[in-house]
Amino acid sequence: MLKTEGEACDILYVVKLKLNLLLMPEISTQETEKKSKLTKKQLMTLIIVAVVIVGAIIGGVAWSRHNTKVAEKQKADEIAEINKKNAFALAGLPIDEDPLVSNVKDLEKVKDSEFFKNAKVGDTILFFKNARKAALYRESEKKFINVAQVIGEIPKEFLAGEGQKPEEIQPVNIAVYNGTTQTENILKAQDIISKTFKSDIKIAHTDLARLQHKSTVVVDLSGANKGLAESLAALLKGRVDSFPPGEKTPPAMKEFPEILIFLGPNVPEFQE
Repeated sequence: MLKTEGEACDILYVVKLKLNLLLMPEISTQETEKKSKLTKKQLMTLIIVAVVIVGAIIGGVAWSRHNTKVAEKQKADEIAEINKKNAFALAGLPIDEDPLVSNVKDLEKVKDSEFFKNAKVGDTILFFKNARKAALYRESEKKFINVAQVIGEIPKEFLAGEGQKPEEIQPVNIAVYNGTTQTENILKAQDIISKTFKSDIKIAHTDLARLQHKSTVVVDLSGANKGLAESLAALLKGRVDSFPPGEKTPPAMKEFPEILIFLGPNVPEFQE
């Protein structure tokens, strides 16, 4: 039983003091945990930032290497293209036309062709359809074995790209005009052209020329048959030239001629 008011105050003070002592560790622990939690958040943020930076650096290096490789390949391709065109030009082949490419696989099948006289299995066949030029290339020797203008029907060996069936050649329509008084010239021209080029050419129109011609003129009217025009000129012992001023033009027709021939005298006869 408390005797005085002072004693009661003393007891209350002691109790309060003990409570403070008991609560202090809990408060301290809570503050420490808060600080610890704050430190962990900062650490995670730093880790994330570091990962992003490292990833960006690695990505940048990889992208740079990729761009370098692409640039190197482009440069190598450009050099290869230049070298190819230079080689084609030196061999008298077109540089503005992509050839059909195939390989010699069976010498027995081409033994009768003069073009394949020195061929070996594995040689590359390049055929320029528009220019009507063919080339035989040997990779092991880095040289052309043969280059030829194709006059006449195109051999099937020239028309098959690697692993492909031979392309179908659509016949080129031509018109033949007799520019002389030799009436047999048209028949002779029809005969030699048909027998030489066979299904590659179709004579769609014949007529008398308006002018007299001292030599045979072949006109590539469409501009798309330079090689064929040159082959026809060589066959008929004439020349490729522009359209003669004042000459006849073909009448309107479904199969309009792409090449015009104005015959001069002495059209050659077909030779077997």
